[in-house]
Amino acid sequence: MDEALGSVIDATIGWPKKRKRDLYNKIKIVKGEFPSINESELHKIRERRNELSHEPLKAIKSPVLWDELESAISCIGNTLMLLGAINSLPQIEFFWKRDVEMFPDQLGPSGERLKYHYYVGARVNGDETVIWEESVLCFPPSA
Repeated sequence: MDEALGSVIDATIGWPKKRKRDLYNKIKIVKGEFPSINESELHKIRERRNELSHEPLKAIKSPVLWDELESAISCIGNTLMLLGAINSLPQIEFFWKRDVEMFPDQLGPSGERLKYHYYVGARVNGDETVIWEESVLCFPPSA
């Protein structure tokens, strides 16, 4: 959102003198030229982004839920469409899966009996773009 709003301002509006080039001002400047954008919602998204980026303990206490993420994506997407930065909203599909590998007759490569592999990610227009993965090994009790 930050980069897209900056590009729209540079290409169509021009950056006002003596204004800091931050997301707060970008939203304000674009709102002046495009009154139909949802300024209050964009500022809520900006504040949440700052909270998650700069105050990690708050992020742990108040994690982003899927509904909040989908709402933010929709608001930002609709804003970018109003500004002419994109033609349509991307199709975003979130996914997760867990694979299990068992070693019942012999130990696995790291001496484990069981290995869980977790994947969490997003597909944008069918392409996997964000993926987090983690493996958890379960070892047999030591004698």
